[in-house]
Amino acid sequence: MACPNRNRHRPRTLAFRCTDEEFETIDKRIKVTGEIKGDYLRDAVLNAEVHISVGKFKSDKLALEIRNITRELQNALQSNITEEIAVVIDKNQIMFKELYELVTKETGRINHFD
Repeated sequence: MACPNRNRHRPRTLAFRCTDEEFETIDKRIKVTGEIKGDYLRDAVLNAEVHISVGKFKSDKLALEIRNITRELQNALQSNITEEIAVVIDKNQIMFKELYELVTKETGRINHFD
């Protein structure tokens, strides 16, 4: 019997759909490595290079996310709630870092983000 999510080191589940052929390819790659499926997929996703694709749908998703973050920050600033601002920044730190790295990579700037 599985333990409750609150007792797990990784309580979140991530799922996606694929074709039968994609499933077989992924399954074979996992078996060849000898890794546990979750470890293999986590490593593949977390260490993959991020590419920004140009297109209305993807641009709109990014713009919406940035607008939501901006709105949260503005609300926290207006309310003078520095703790909320810290939470928003902390929650989005990974996205900010990856976006910064992609932009600096695309523009050829030196990447200093720590």
